[in-house]
Order: sequence, then C-alpha cells, then structure tokens
Amino acid sequence: MMPMTNDRKVMGERVDGRLTNILGWVTTGVTFLERSPPKWMPFGVREREKSKT
Repeated sequence: MMPMTNDRKVMGERVDGRLTNILGWVTTGVTFLERSPPKWMPFGVREREKSKT
C-alpha cells in the first residue's frame, strides 16, 4: 500500500507527503515487529504462547 500511495503515476497529485510517509512506514515497521516472535525464544515456548491466544 505504501509504495502505491507514493507513485505519482497512480495517485497523480495526491501522493503522500513527507510526514504521512514517515508515519506510514513507522506504523508498518512497528506492526511487523509486534507480530514477529523474538528469535531468541525457543520454538516450544513460541508455540505455547501462540496457543494461549
């Protein structure tokens, strides 16, 4: 979605501004990190954590 909103061919004059672009990528990064289990966590622990939700 982010690359599309920055493409002038697709969006014309309605491309994202700098602030919107920064906020969008920060939100994307935080969401990705939040949903990724820590790599240091053993596999069995990750599976138990996943089954709790």
